[in-house]
Amino acid sequence: MTVGKKIRELAGRRALRSEAHPVRNRRGFSFTTAGTIGLLYKDVDEELFKKIRQYTRQLKEQFGIKYVYVMGFVDETDKRLPVYQSRKLEFDFFSQSDINWHMKPVRRVAGFLKHELDILIDLSSGNELPINFLMKASPASMKIGLKGSRSEKYADLVIDLGATPATERYFEQLNTYLSNNRIR
Repeated sequence: MTVGKKIRELAGRRALRSEAHPVRNRRGFSFTTAGTIGLLYKDVDEELFKKIRQYTRQLKEQFGIKYVYVMGFVDETDKRLPVYQSRKLEFDFFSQSDINWHMKPVRRVAGFLKHELDILIDLSSGNELPINFLMKASPASMKIGLKGSRSEKYADLVIDLGATPATERYFEQLNTYLSNNRIR
């Protein structure tokens, strides 16, 4: 990491701490009681994109979720975006071109933040500053993050994946904890 990027990261963390928490109606949901779910992730390759697309299908088919909104952070400029990262109805993304100097997303995210989400899940490592800004700013009723990450501070439910935070394992843990019908 370059010195300039370290300074941006430190300034961004400070800006994140000073951001106000949104007014939200905290409420517990399961996959069987939720109607809208938001997924945040850092786009690293097409394989991860396909896994998340498959998981959104699973949420809709297995649990009857009406809407799954996905917001990915592509750590590239708009000129270098991958081909598969085209805008789709429920999939959206933002890139380095859409964040300010403090690494706060300032474009392409307003629509995502306006959705009244029952559950918001951070599928990234939990330490991606642009995603942390969205996690904190979202008025979602229930937020889920990873234990030991920065997103843990903004989460209502924290998942511990141990030393091996694989995407498939994260999906399994989410299904285990959130398929419980007793959460209302």
